[in-house]
Amino acid sequence: MNTLSTIQEKKPRIYRKIGREEQTKIVQAVKCGNSQRSVAEQYGISKNTLQHWVARKNDLQGRSDPNVVNFFESPSGLAWLHQMSTATILCFHQVGQCGIPLISKYFTMVGINLFIGSSIPALQRVANQMDEELINFGNEEKAQLGPNMPLKDITLSQKSTTDRKSFARYTRTKEGRFRLVF
Repeated sequence: MNTLSTIQEKKPRIYRKIGREEQTKIVQAVKCGNSQRSVAEQYGISKNTLQHWVARKNDLQGRSDPNVVNFFESPSGLAWLHQMSTATILCFHQVGQCGIPLISKYFTMVGINLFIGSSIPALQRVANQMDEELINFGNEEKAQLGPNMPLKDITLSQKSTTDRKSFARYTRTKEGRFRLVF
Protein backbone atom coordinates (compact mmCIF):
# COMPACT_ATOMS: atom_id res chain seq x y z
CA MET A 1 0.00 0.00 0.00
CA ASN A 2 1.48 3.29 -1.08
CA THR A 3 0.88 6.20 1.22
CA LEU A 4 1.57 9.73 0.16
CA SER A 5 2.46 12.09 2.91
CA THR A 6 1.77 15.69 2.25
CA ILE A 7 4.17 18.21 3.58
CA GLN A 8 2.70 21.60 4.01
CA GLU A 9 5.01 24.34 2.95
CA LYS A 10 5.32 27.17 5.40
CA LYS A 11 3.91 30.42 4.21
CA PRO A 12 6.44 33.20 4.20
CA ARG A 13 5.94 35.51 7.13
CA ILE A 14 4.87 39.00 6.38
CA TYR A 15 6.02 41.45 8.98
CA ARG A 16 4.32 44.76 9.40
CA LYS A 17 4.25 47.27 12.16
CA ILE A 18 0.87 47.70 13.77
CA GLY A 19 0.45 50.75 15.96
CA ARG A 20 -0.98 50.60 19.46
CA GLU A 21 -4.16 52.39 18.38
CA GLU A 22 -4.87 49.68 15.79
CA GLN A 23 -3.92 46.98 18.31
CA THR A 24 -6.43 48.46 20.75
CA LYS A 25 -9.12 48.46 18.06
CA ILE A 26 -8.36 44.83 17.20
CA VAL A 27 -8.42 43.73 20.86
CA GLN A 28 -11.67 45.65 21.34
CA ALA A 29 -13.22 43.60 18.52
CA VAL A 30 -12.43 40.43 20.52
CA LYS A 31 -13.86 41.95 23.71
CA CYS A 32 -17.08 42.75 21.83
CA GLY A 33 -17.67 39.03 21.35
CA ASN A 34 -16.00 38.22 18.04
CA SER A 35 -13.89 35.08 17.98
CA GLN A 36 -10.13 35.47 18.02
CA ARG A 37 -9.87 33.37 14.86
CA SER A 38 -12.26 35.58 12.87
CA VAL A 39 -10.66 38.82 14.12
CA ALA A 40 -7.16 37.52 13.32
CA GLU A 41 -8.26 36.58 9.79
CA GLN A 42 -10.06 39.88 9.30
CA TYR A 43 -6.97 41.95 10.19
CA GLY A 44 -4.41 39.59 8.66
CA ILE A 45 -2.54 38.75 11.85
CA SER A 46 -1.74 35.43 13.46
CA LYS A 47 -3.99 34.08 16.20
CA ASN A 48 -0.96 33.80 18.52
CA THR A 49 -0.20 37.49 18.06
CA LEU A 50 -3.79 38.37 18.87
CA GLN A 51 -3.76 36.13 21.96
CA HIS A 52 -0.60 37.90 23.12
CA TRP A 53 -2.21 41.33 22.66
CA VAL A 54 -5.36 40.31 24.55
CA ALA A 55 -3.31 38.85 27.42
CA ARG A 56 -1.11 41.98 27.51
CA LYS A 57 -4.15 44.29 27.67
CA ASN A 58 -5.68 42.21 30.47
CA ASP A 59 -2.36 42.24 32.33
CA LEU A 60 -2.02 46.02 31.97
CA GLN A 61 -5.53 46.65 33.27
CA GLY A 62 -4.76 44.85 36.51
CA ARG A 63 -1.27 46.28 37.12
CA SER A 64 -1.56 49.98 36.48
CA ASP A 65 -3.93 52.92 36.77
CA PRO A 66 -6.31 52.88 33.76
CA ASN A 67 -5.56 56.57 33.05
CA VAL A 68 -1.84 55.81 32.92
CA VAL A 69 -2.46 52.84 30.62
CA ASN A 70 -4.65 54.92 28.32
CA PHE A 71 -2.03 57.66 28.13
CA PHE A 72 0.95 55.38 27.45
CA GLU A 73 -1.04 53.39 24.89
CA SER A 74 -1.97 56.59 23.02
CA PRO A 75 0.22 58.02 20.22
CA SER A 76 1.20 60.96 22.45
CA GLY A 77 2.11 58.66 25.33
CA LEU A 78 4.15 56.37 23.07
CA ALA A 79 5.97 59.38 21.59
CA TRP A 80 6.78 60.59 25.10
CA LEU A 81 8.00 57.13 26.14
CA HIS A 82 10.20 56.91 23.04
CA GLN A 83 11.67 60.35 23.67
CA MET A 84 12.26 59.64 27.37
CA SER A 85 13.83 56.23 26.80
CA THR A 86 16.09 57.58 24.04
CA ALA A 87 17.19 60.50 26.22
CA THR A 88 17.83 58.14 29.15
CA ILE A 89 20.07 55.88 27.09
CA LEU A 90 21.88 58.85 25.54
CA CYS A 91 22.50 60.71 28.82
CA PHE A 92 23.21 57.85 31.17
CA HIS A 93 24.75 55.20 28.90
CA GLN A 94 26.32 56.97 25.92
CA VAL A 95 27.55 60.09 27.71
CA GLY A 96 27.69 58.80 31.28
CA GLN A 97 29.05 55.52 32.53
CA CYS A 98 25.76 53.78 33.38
CA GLY A 99 25.42 50.24 32.11
CA ILE A 100 22.44 48.82 30.25
CA PRO A 101 21.45 46.51 33.16
CA LEU A 102 20.95 49.52 35.44
CA ILE A 103 18.86 51.32 32.83
CA SER A 104 16.74 48.19 32.46
CA LYS A 105 16.29 48.05 36.23
CA TYR A 106 15.38 51.76 36.29
CA PHE A 107 12.70 51.26 33.61
CA THR A 108 11.30 48.35 35.64
CA MET A 109 11.31 50.33 38.90
CA VAL A 110 9.40 53.27 37.39
CA GLY A 111 6.95 50.90 35.68
CA ILE A 112 7.45 51.82 32.04
CA ASN A 113 8.68 48.30 31.29
CA LEU A 114 4.99 47.46 30.86
CA PHE A 115 4.84 49.71 27.80
CA ILE A 116 8.27 49.54 26.13
CA GLY A 117 10.86 46.86 25.53
CA SER A 118 13.18 47.22 28.50
CA SER A 119 14.99 43.89 28.56
CA ILE A 120 18.78 44.06 28.49
CA PRO A 121 19.04 42.69 24.91
CA ALA A 122 16.37 45.13 23.67
CA LEU A 123 18.15 48.09 25.26
CA GLN A 124 21.52 46.89 23.93
CA ARG A 125 20.09 46.90 20.41
CA VAL A 126 18.92 50.49 20.91
CA ALA A 127 22.29 51.53 22.35
CA ASN A 128 24.16 49.87 19.47
CA GLN A 129 21.94 51.60 16.93
CA MET A 130 22.53 54.88 18.74
CA ASP A 131 26.31 54.25 18.62
CA GLU A 132 26.13 53.77 14.86
CA GLU A 133 24.04 56.90 14.38
CA LEU A 134 26.40 59.01 16.52
CA ILE A 135 29.47 57.71 14.65
CA ASN A 136 27.82 58.39 11.28
CA PHE A 137 26.86 61.89 12.39
CA GLY A 138 30.42 62.55 13.61
CA ASN A 139 31.90 61.35 10.32
CA GLU A 140 29.49 63.51 8.30
CA GLU A 141 30.28 66.56 10.41
CA LYS A 142 34.02 65.92 10.20
CA ALA A 143 33.84 65.64 6.41
CA GLN A 144 31.76 68.79 6.14
CA LEU A 145 33.53 70.98 8.71
CA GLY A 146 37.07 69.56 8.78
CA PRO A 147 38.49 71.11 5.60
CA ASN A 148 37.38 74.59 6.67
CA MET A 149 38.81 74.44 10.20
CA PRO A 150 42.01 76.42 10.80
CA LEU A 151 45.12 74.65 12.06
CA LYS A 152 45.48 75.03 15.80
CA ASP A 153 48.05 74.09 18.45
CA ILE A 154 46.64 72.26 21.44
CA THR A 155 48.55 72.39 24.73
CA LEU A 156 48.74 69.00 26.42
CA SER A 157 50.83 69.70 29.48
CA GLN A 158 52.92 72.46 30.89
CA LYS A 159 56.14 71.93 32.77
CA SER A 160 57.53 74.96 34.51
CA THR A 161 61.13 75.23 35.66
CA THR A 162 63.02 78.13 37.16
CA ASP A 163 64.90 78.74 33.89
CA ARG A 164 62.22 78.30 31.28
CA LYS A 165 58.80 76.98 30.50
CA SER A 166 58.40 73.98 28.24
CA PHE A 167 55.18 72.90 26.64
CA ALA A 168 54.07 69.66 25.07
CA ARG A 169 51.43 70.17 22.43
CA TYR A 170 49.90 68.60 19.40
CA THR A 171 50.15 70.46 16.12
CA ARG A 172 47.85 69.59 13.27
CA THR A 173 49.57 69.22 9.91
CA LYS A 174 48.07 70.26 6.60
CA GLU A 175 47.30 66.61 5.87
CA GLY A 176 45.09 66.49 8.94
CA ARG A 177 47.43 64.46 11.12
CA PHE A 178 48.59 65.47 14.57
CA ARG A 179 52.23 65.82 15.54
CA LEU A 180 53.54 66.02 19.14
CA VAL A 181 55.80 69.05 19.62
CA PHE A 182 57.85 69.91 22.72
